[in-house]
Amino acid sequence: MAESIIFVAGVIASILGSASAGSAATSTHLRHNRRAQAAQRFPSYSQQCRDDAGPPFLDDEEGKRYHDDKPATPADDGADCVEPLREACAMQPTKKAAYLEGPIDCKGNGWFCRIVEEEGWNPESLTSDVNFGYCNTAEGFDEPGYDQSGHCHGSDEDATFYWWVRDHWHRGYNGRLRCCCGWVDAAGEGLVNVKAGNIVNRCDHRRLVTPTEELEDCRDANEEGSVPYNGGCKGVRDDIVGKPILEENSQCWEVSKFGEPGDGGDDGNKSSGEGDPGVGSDSGEGSDSGEGSNSGEGSDSSEDSDSSESSDTKDSDSSESSDTKDSYSSESSDTSWGSDSSEGNDFFE
Repeated sequence: MAESIIFVAGVIASILGSASAGSAATSTHLRHNRRAQAAQRFPSYSQQCRDDAGPPFLDDEEGKRYHDDKPATPADDGADCVEPLREACAMQPTKKAAYLEGPIDCKGNGWFCRIVEEEGWNPESLTSDVNFGYCNTAEGFDEPGYDQSGHCHGSDEDATFYWWVRDHWHRGYNGRLRCCCGWVDAAGEGLVNVKAGNIVNRCDHRRLVTPTEELEDCRDANEEGSVPYNGGCKGVRDDIVGKPILEENSQCWEVSKFGEPGDGGDDGNKSSGEGDPGVGSDSGEGSDSGEGSNSGEGSDSSEDSDSSESSDTKDSDSSESSDTKDSYSSESSDTSWGSDSSEGNDFFE
């Protein structure tokens, strides 16, 4: 009798153990499945307009990204994902995908990115469409039309980020990419932002393409309906020129070797990485000439400058933020963009 009881107890324990292991395996499978499903749903709809560069989004092969097996790399020395990318890093299969695709969460402040030449990485079409100057340089501060620091682009809508990156990657705007939250300071909390006029003298804008729009009717979201910042640099000159430009480093992320490799591959025509990134290329007020680029018809200093003054559609607080901010070069706008840094933008030193 005792032996029967022991045998039955053993069988029950075995069953319970198998059930527990099966439950754990099922739970793990469901977590992975939810992550895969979330990734498949993003982006939830196409905002790819007719003039956007690169292959049609709907033709993408399932499970493959346009940037797979390309040299682009997150430039963070293995640090944790910054706050605006935490959801993306949890959802995407790699940090690289999170940095280049999002989704980003800038808390209503919008985003902006700058691409500058990177030593050892062929700039391809970048130098044909430089469009901004840094406010901490004499040229950038004094001349609203000075545009030799690199290429700047942003939006007040987080959902545009994936589509802008995809477009400019395939345009061949190759270089060092730095993106930050802060097209505006929506909450008035002192976030350093583009519209405050203390970072760049101008920056292009991409508008949101809504789910109800007919994509065939959208030629270029970087031009039609966009509201670029053309307000120049603001503030007291002596407080800005030759001084560090402060940014919330926790709101920024960077990618080294951004862009589709050209025929020259990794080596190509190496840029010097010294002086203004756009030296040797006067693009004629920043008009596009890269693959799939905009015609720039009627534009002011870039592919999407439909209105030179209408850009100030949102007020921003130009006050500088707290101790968590990092800084750019006090001598030249971007003379050292080629160096990696765990801080995120020490290459401006």
